[in-house]
Amino acid sequence: MALFFAPLEKDFLAIQSRVEFVPQYACLSFMGMIQNMAIYPSERDVFYRDTSEGMYGAECFILQHTLLELPLELSSCTIFAVFTSHVAQLNPTAAQFGIPLLASFACLNCGESISIIFNTLFIHTGAAISATYALLGIFTVLGGVISLNVPPVLRAFNHISPPRYAIRAILDYSMQNLEFTCDDTQRGPNGSCPIQTGEQMNSGKIW
Repeated sequence: MALFFAPLEKDFLAIQSRVEFVPQYACLSFMGMIQNMAIYPSERDVFYRDTSEGMYGAECFILQHTLLELPLELSSCTIFAVFTSHVAQLNPTAAQFGIPLLASFACLNCGESISIIFNTLFIHTGAAISATYALLGIFTVLGGVISLNVPPVLRAFNHISPPRYAIRAILDYSMQNLEFTCDDTQRGPNGSCPIQTGEQMNSGKIW
């Protein structure tokens, strides 16, 4: 992503690049799914075997899995946030680093958590992958940039999607205090740029 987008400019054409850059956060959900698929199924089988002998309960298993995964998730999301906010120049400030960090952690953890649910419901790994991939794919499309007009049922369903909130939060905060330039061929009849500030973009002039 850094190779393709860095640095994000502040001209009129860069608005599209910025809007298309943010939905990449939703892809972290699939990274969470892959991370879970590599580890959880074998741990689940061990848990079923151990708990059948009364060695420990589900609470202990969930706690140890969470304590092991959270540091790895936070470290990888910190690196991702550094690249998006500072390397790609998404609007690097101290506050802007916190928003990408929380958004990336939410998306990554969402993908892993949904994968845990389906890997628990389905013993067959292929069925769990298919179900997880289908749900995460819907969340990605409904994030608010790829598809802008969706049926009311899907809009209501979208309220449980972490990528939706992550994308909206990043677009809102990363556009603050940005001023966009344009050349003479891009100016309107009155001589001004079609979109002059990030606040205008977020107000709905483009999406």
